[in-house]
Amino acid sequence: MVAVAVAIVAVLMTLGKIKNEKTVERMLAAQAQELDQWNYYQSKSSKQHLFQVQVEQWELQKRASALSGSALNEVDRSLRKWQGEIARYDKEKGEAQAAAEEARKRYEHLELQNDQFHWVEALFSLAIALFAVASLAGSRMLFGLGVFFAGWGIVIGLGGFLGWAIRPGAGILG
Repeated sequence: MVAVAVAIVAVLMTLGKIKNEKTVERMLAAQAQELDQWNYYQSKSSKQHLFQVQVEQWELQKRASALSGSALNEVDRSLRKWQGEIARYDKEKGEAQAAAEEARKRYEHLELQNDQFHWVEALFSLAIALFAVASLAGSRMLFGLGVFFAGWGIVIGLGGFLGWAIRPGAGILG
């Protein structure tokens, strides 16, 4: 009975470990995407600012100087073009911000999943240790305690696999 319990828990622990490794890879990708999007946002902000300064300078120069009809038309055409660029950069900044925030949410979900699989590993390790001691001592109580911890490991592991928001250890160790 003990050997079967150890084998089952060891297989489940291995599956959780494999899933956790993939989760960590996805966390790193989400974090990189978030940073990339914020960098993209910053570059768009810098470019937008350059156009804003250029528009302000030319509007001041237009008011201060006596430009002729064709020169005035050329300045007005350029101002409209630059204002269009400002609007485009504003839109692109919004898209980059939304993408960065989405990547952050994905990272936080994966971080919870990572925590769940760490708890699964700890609970299954504890269960296996209790199964070993129960076998040596011939103690049904220790075997039952091992089954209890393995059961919690299964529940939390299912949460990790199925996306349940089970927060093990909230306020205890985390």
